[in-house]
Amino acid sequence: ENTIDERIPSSTEISRLWGGAYIGRTSDGSVVQLHRVGRLDPAPILAKGEDAIKDFYVSWMEWGLALQRKADLAVNRSVGVNCNIEIYDCRGVAVGQIASLLPGVRVFARTLSIGQDNYPENLRVCCLLFLPSMVSWVVNMVLS
Repeated sequence: ENTIDERIPSSTEISRLWGGAYIGRTSDGSVVQLHRVGRLDPAPILAKGEDAIKDFYVSWMEWGLALQRKADLAVNRSVGVNCNIEIYDCRGVAVGQIASLLPGVRVFARTLSIGQDNYPENLRVCCLLFLPSMVSWVVNMVLS
């Protein structure tokens, strides 16, 4: 089967507020995450405190690794061959929102660095969809 109906098994309030979900896997076994950034309300998450956010993020990453191991075994591949695909759907995000949320963006950037530092092999590809035009322009300029 190519779908994953499971959300992270957590009773924390952050898990209910989180804008991401594991939604399936590719035909070659990579697990796919979808984050609906435009629907995310960061204020209640930030109110839980940076340590709680980091604890949740580690459990999110560990859950992703468990799903990846399950997917690798399902397609009869060595564990760790395929990695997660992260899709960030930014529909509904305005540049003004980003500017007003800079403190939250900084907390999330520090939290995401946990993934970079401790799970570097976990990311196959990251896709940013429906970026506001100014953000898209800046991203293209930085990547050029």
